[in-house]
Amino acid sequence: MRKLSWWKVTILVLGGLVALFYWNEWRVEWQWQHYVVDARKRGVKLLLTDFAQPSIPAEENFAVLPMWTQVFAQNGSANPFKLPDLPGAAKGPPGFGDPIKGESMDWVAWQTYFQKVGFLKRISAEPARDVLSALDHYAPQFEEWNRGQSRPKCRFPLDLAKGAEMPLPHLPVFQSITKLFALRLRAHLALGDTTAALMDFRMALQGYHRLANDPTMISGLVRVSMLSMLVAAVGDGLRDRAWGDAELREIQAALGTMRLCADYGLAMESEHGFLNTVMDSVVGMAAPQRGRYVARWLRAFDSNFGDLNEVNSSRSFAFALIPRSIFRQNQLRANHYLEELLAQADVTTGQFDPDRPTPSALSADPGDWEHLYYFAFARSEPVYAHIERWYILMQTRLDHARLVCALERYRMARGTYPENLTDLVPEFIAAEPRDVYARAPYHYQSLKGKSFRLYGVGENRQDDGGTLDRKKSETRQPDDVWLYAPPDGLAVP
Repeated sequence: MRKLSWWKVTILVLGGLVALFYWNEWRVEWQWQHYVVDARKRGVKLLLTDFAQPSIPAEENFAVLPMWTQVFAQNGSANPFKLPDLPGAAKGPPGFGDPIKGESMDWVAWQTYFQKVGFLKRISAEPARDVLSALDHYAPQFEEWNRGQSRPKCRFPLDLAKGAEMPLPHLPVFQSITKLFALRLRAHLALGDTTAALMDFRMALQGYHRLANDPTMISGLVRVSMLSMLVAAVGDGLRDRAWGDAELREIQAALGTMRLCADYGLAMESEHGFLNTVMDSVVGMAAPQRGRYVARWLRAFDSNFGDLNEVNSSRSFAFALIPRSIFRQNQLRANHYLEELLAQADVTTGQFDPDRPTPSALSADPGDWEHLYYFAFARSEPVYAHIERWYILMQTRLDHARLVCALERYRMARGTYPENLTDLVPEFIAAEPRDVYARAPYHYQSLKGKSFRLYGVGENRQDDGGTLDRKKSETRQPDDVWLYAPPDGLAVP
């Protein structure tokens, strides 16, 4: 039997490796296409373009107001509701106080701010009234916003096929207008004008509803941010007992119509579309282009990658060598994980189940081989996991706000706070909401009938007594505490 020469053996080995490489590429692509067919049968929308909304007559479309035409024409450089920075410094306006530290709104600071930016020619002894006068600077924009309320539908001109390159210039505008309404609401309450404050609440809430069908996870997070700002403004009024019974009834009913499970569902489903639109584009790129794209993308997650405006050629070359199959496997695992996260929210019942298993999640060790192989998924997985936390926290705030509206109405009618939340049912609230993490009623304690403590157990599922840690932000507290109880209603170590 003749021996094969070394060069023939080399050719055979190399040929076998090439065949194995292409076989694996075909195998992984087949797995992906099999998933696509199965997902389509189950009604999963896999691309952003699947979320395209039907056309809306211009006279019914809130998104065709002149302000939005200008915002999109200038690609976000024009924000008609933005509060200006102070002259000569990259410093924005004052905040709304820090409830963790027990700090209320500083009206004098806002009065001074508006004078410095030129919205006030002179100041008076009533800083809240001066703030309202300064906000007249936005009177034309407010008027256009109000006129837009007669347009019941909203569809912005989003180019969904662009994926990560799709401009979203309208989202900062929605955040800015909500901030202005929250500021104006507080000023009206400070002056005792609950009728005007309630109108601000209605107008701000309309902004939240206008983004209801925006098919991106970023839009969903902006909506949560808007709702958080609005609940905080309402909470300031509840803490100060500024609202009347009629206003409390309307606010309580309006907040009860929020369907955060459905909103979370749209946000995560559209993230399916966003992810696949981007990854399909990456897989279809030529190797050099793919290497540069991935290098830029990773820098968005890792500050150690250096200047975002620079492309490291060696790093781009390394990413260009990664087979398409690895990107497909990252994509496939991310899709399975997103579906598992979606299953934790039951849109039908409106309930979250954060304890439902997510077997596609990566191991807890960030340094293992799995994290290296699924490098793209490893960057996005913590983001996806944290999204649900934001929605559950917002659900808790809504539940608390509704309960406190009911508590205040009870106090107005009885002269004291109830001993138990069950005393509110059914006269002041139809049913007692339940803590998502504890799957039980929220913790409540009446403080001699003059104030109260209200909280949920938080992400750690432990009852930490409803106390606050001044060193941590509102979203990092051990318990999810209602921060706007009347004075002495919170225990702060």
